Amino acid sequence: MAQNDCAGSLQVCRLRVARLNADGSPDQGPDNMYVTDTLISLGATPQVVAGEDMSLVNGCGEPVVQHQDEDKITRLNLTMSLAKPDPDLVALMTGATLITDAGDSIGFQYPALNSSVMGPAVSIEAWSKAIVGGKVATDLPWWRWVYPFTEWRLADAPTLENAPLALALTGRALENTEWGNGPANDWAYASDRVLNVARDETANVPDASCGAVAVPAS
Repeated sequence: MAQNDCAGSLQVCRLRVARLNADGSPDQGPDNMYVTDTLISLGATPQVVAGEDMSLVNGCGEPVVQHQDEDKITRLNLTMSLAKPDPDLVALMTGATLITDAGDSIGFQYPALNSSVMGPAVSIEAWSKAIVGGKVATDLPWWRWVYPFTEWRLADAPTLENAPLALALTGRALENTEWGNGPANDWAYASDRVLNVARDETANVPDASCGAVAVPAS
């Protein structure tokens, strides 16, 4: 891609979740990564602390000193909707306890009441289609959205009814200086901000599978 082609973003087709070490680096080893095509939506809203508005008035009630500090973003608040209540993915993201049968994951339990609300730290990456002139771009056909440090919890329990079930999660995102080039060693740019976005090749879009996989050694 020689220059910016002003591509739009449409749909979201893949999600990769990877467990992090205490220092924020990808946790290499078995069952620490999950790739799914069941993502319905992923939203992010800045958490903003308003700058203090300060003023000083004289004895006549007239302002003589006025200043307002800059607003500051402290984190991103996240929402996610998944098309399936996948036990392994839910456990990886929220710390929920797996229910197993003969070693196979068949369900999960909500975290115990009065326990820590947020699950373990994970990074998330999502891929959406890059659209130019009404079709998928020929060169670098994907937008890749990288959140190098997130924490999640289950949101409202799903409503069981005569309709497809969507599982809702809520979380938060922070900066991470130790994520590097990611769990698959395929991110070639800086990754130390709360959200990092770049165009990507189809070769970097991982295949979805049912079940957790290993984070390879870097």
